[in-house]
Amino acid sequence: MSSLRMNDLTRWAAQQHGLEMDKINLQEAGGDASFRHYFRLTLPDGTTQVVMDAPPEQEDSTPFVTIAKQWQAGGLPVPDILASNLEDGFLLLEDLGDTPLQHCFNDSVSVHHHIHNGLTLIGELQNRASPSHCHAMMPNCSAVNLIFSRPGALSNGYPCRLLPSGLQYATP
Repeated sequence: MSSLRMNDLTRWAAQQHGLEMDKINLQEAGGDASFRHYFRLTLPDGTTQVVMDAPPEQEDSTPFVTIAKQWQAGGLPVPDILASNLEDGFLLLEDLGDTPLQHCFNDSVSVHHHIHNGLTLIGELQNRASPSHCHAMMPNCSAVNLIFSRPGALSNGYPCRLLPSGLQYATP
């Protein structure tokens, strides 16, 4: 990321909070397999938010914002979008913390708990989110089909299905 772009991002983040640029503390917070960059913003009072930089010439954040708003309206747990500047590719997001998911899987009870919750959310996504927006992002893909395309991937080989109340396993 160029120093000019970082300066623009810092200025924008400061403006969102009515602060001077020197009061903004941005630390790299990881990334993904795209051109996006994420920074943890620590405000003077110690609260944190995430600033996403998605250069518009390489990343169109409009679908991300649209789907996040729709999923949130449907009651699904997604980070709040606190501010957006799609023209420059900047988003200010709720900070969900810095604990990597794999650190939550430290015993069989927590593994089962988190997988159950995740699969339940996938069921809710399938039932609450508008198919037109989901298919705009992944036209040939269903979240449930992705997970269950490998028999036994999450069910220890037993047939399973998603119900409104959660995941149900068939036992042998």
